[in-house]
Amino acid sequence: MPRLDGGDSSSGHPASAYPRQPLINPLRVVFYFFMFMTLRNVMTKNYRNEEISYLKSSGVSDAEIDKFVPKTQFERDALRKKSTVHELQLLREVELLKQQVKELQMHVFNTTAAVESKESSSNVSEKVKPVELTEDKELKEEKAKS
Repeated sequence: MPRLDGGDSSSGHPASAYPRQPLINPLRVVFYFFMFMTLRNVMTKNYRNEEISYLKSSGVSDAEIDKFVPKTQFERDALRKKSTVHELQLLREVELLKQQVKELQMHVFNTTAAVESKESSSNVSEKVKPVELTEDKELKEEKAKS
C-alpha cells in the first residue's frame, strides 16, 4: 500500500502520514507559562479585599461599598444564620410573653372574681375609689382658684 512519505510499507512507521511536532514547541511553552501565571494570580491574590481597601481609602462609605462589592458565600451564610438565630430568639420571646400574658390574665380574673364574691357576700356598699393622679389634682385646684 502506498504511503504519503514516499516510503514503502516495510519501513515500520504506520503513522508516518501525520506530521510530527517537536515536544518542546516555544509557542506552547509561552502559552503554558502565561496560563500558569494567570491561574496562580487568580488562586492566590485576594482582589476583593484590595478593592474594598481602595474604595475605603478613596472615601466611599461602607453602604456604597456593599452595593459595588458583593458579599462572599461565607458572609452570606453567616448573615443568614445570624438572622435565623435572631428570628428564633424573637419567636421564643413571643411565646414566653404569651405565657406570661395568660398567667396574668388568670391571676387578674381569679382575683377580681374573688374580690367580687367577697363584696357580694359581705354586702359592702363602698366601692374602691379610683386613684387620682397628681396632675388631675393640680388641674382641679387651678380650676377652683380661677
